[in-house]
Amino acid sequence: MLKEFIMPILLAILIFFLINPLDWWMNNAVYMLLVLLLLLAFSTFSVFFWKEHVLDERESLHRMISGRIAFLIGGGVTVIGIVVQSFSHAIDPWLLAVLLSMVVGKAGAFLWSRSHN
Repeated sequence: MLKEFIMPILLAILIFFLINPLDWWMNNAVYMLLVLLLLLAFSTFSVFFWKEHVLDERESLHRMISGRIAFLIGGGVTVIGIVVQSFSHAIDPWLLAVLLSMVVGKAGAFLWSRSHN
């Protein structure tokens, strides 16, 4: 259960640094390192959830519910991002927000469905 908390928090921290709201640390080397760390963190997150083993119907239901909720959250943020991008032509923060919302949505939905069923 620890990985459901650590990976979304790690991804949120990396995405915060990639957004760089105050322009503190944005030279090319740091930016590329952060992109690499983000890729590695998301790959690790994906492997953990891909390798989950379903032992019974209840666990299968948890997995299905969390997948649906994550998809709906990610899809909603993506649609909002597309609308905003069509007016402002700014892409980077929205792509990062979509990734974060899908990861947090998956983990949160899984934990919620596990505790309520």
